[in-house]
Amino acid sequence: WYAAQKQAGQDVMSAQEFEVLNGCVKALTDDPWASRSLSVGECEVSVFAPLTLPSGREVLRRMRLDWARPPVIYDIKVVQDGMGSREAFERLAYERRYHVQAAYYMDGWNNVVCTSDQVEAFVFFVVERKEPFLVSRFEVAFDSEVANAGRAQYIQDLETFMDCNESGVWPGYPPGFQPLGLPGWARRKLNQ
Repeated sequence: WYAAQKQAGQDVMSAQEFEVLNGCVKALTDDPWASRSLSVGECEVSVFAPLTLPSGREVLRRMRLDWARPPVIYDIKVVQDGMGSREAFERLAYERRYHVQAAYYMDGWNNVVCTSDQVEAFVFFVVERKEPFLVSRFEVAFDSEVANAGRAQYIQDLETFMDCNESGVWPGYPPGFQPLGLPGWARRKLNQ
């Protein structure tokens, strides 16, 4: 059965993966903010939004929103145990560029909808993948420092993409040999 499902292009979850999924869904359902926020709106919304870059080039942005309910876009992130705390999630969000996602999605949405459906915030519902499946919530306001940093980054990313696409040169790692150093955390540990 498993082989037939895989051959048919189906994803098959293990019993453990299924238990984690059900635990996360129940946690979000039991969370008063998540259940209220996700009870109305549209899920898995595809958005295609044109953008004129500072260089004058046109690009068509595409995005897939977890949940749209103006004036807010919602996104669900499943994280490891302990990563739902503010300090841990801020670090994770920056490393994974969630601030870029938030700005990109808000701008793209606002670019294609009428004034009455504009969004003012992007909310992350963060659920830990181990019992007790703790839920935390983080908001990125449209004009916040976080959104503005993400906005600057995605515009630079799109300019770089357009440069590479036009030139046919897609930079990778530096040529030749690079000196290997110690990561900052290891250097601090050795200096203790």
